[in-house]
Amino acid sequence: MARAATVLILGLLLFDGVVMLLSPRRWFQLPSYIGLHGSMRREMLSPFAGRLNIRLMGLVAIAVAGYFGASSLWGDGSVRKAVSGRSLGAPYHFLPLALGMFAGLGVAAIGLSWLVRPRWCLNRCWRPREPEIRAVPEGPLIRIIRMTGAVTFLIGAYVTYSVTEAFWH
Repeated sequence: MARAATVLILGLLLFDGVVMLLSPRRWFQLPSYIGLHGSMRREMLSPFAGRLNIRLMGLVAIAVAGYFGASSLWGDGSVRKAVSGRSLGAPYHFLPLALGMFAGLGVAAIGLSWLVRPRWCLNRCWRPREPEIRAVPEGPLIRIIRMTGAVTFLIGAYVTYSVTEAFWH
């Protein structure tokens, strides 16, 4: 059951990444339960930088789905050893540390913004897209966003700590 769910999620992420990479306009036309749009809006398509951002995110989604897919197929750790940086040359030795720090600090920053500015997050990310959220009183939503932000910040801090500790030991 868990393997089927993993295959489904990785397949969806891979499909999303390919559509994002090939055609950002078509990606916005996907239904919301298939296209993982998050807080991205159609207005991002007008400038070239917005389309480039969506394509880069598609490339990242393909890389993540490929890495976790390969790791689940070859569970002996060979994929992790190949990209751990130990087999990479001198200028690329810090690549895993940089990627891990980037991911951890990015998640921590998102969690911190939810914790410090929950109304901004509510009005920017959720209220314009979900009409049923507009009917919910603001107080409980603010508390939920703050709790989610605290958990997200702690996850990002833990990932950052784990990456740095694993790199130096």
